[in-house]
Amino acid sequence: MKRKMKTKEEILKGTIVATEWDRHDKVTEVSLQTEDDDFVIDLSNAYGKEMFDFLDHEVEVTGIVRQNRHGVKIITVMDFQQIEEEDDFRFDDEDWDTDFGGDEGETPY
Repeated sequence: MKRKMKTKEEILKGTIVATEWDRHDKVTEVSLQTEDDDFVIDLSNAYGKEMFDFLDHEVEVTGIVRQNRHGVKIITVMDFQQIEEEDDFRFDDEDWDTDFGGDEGETPY
């Protein structure tokens, strides 16, 4: 008798990381690494395969999560978007130091 796997749709934020490579060092498996857990990306659809293009990027993924008999969590990606990195650095005029090559009165932009 076949047991039905529990599945549910979730929205998760995390980073796409490589988790398996072939003998030529080509990435063959990627996972979504969240603060709490890792989810292997199901490569059976186009969204899953597209995750290879987002290695080391933060994304928000909507997908169906299931757990295999070995306890590995797998997500079938239904939709996703890259989370834009915020640029926390802002160059202020106060930071402009004429001793390091700037002329007085010259704007740094």
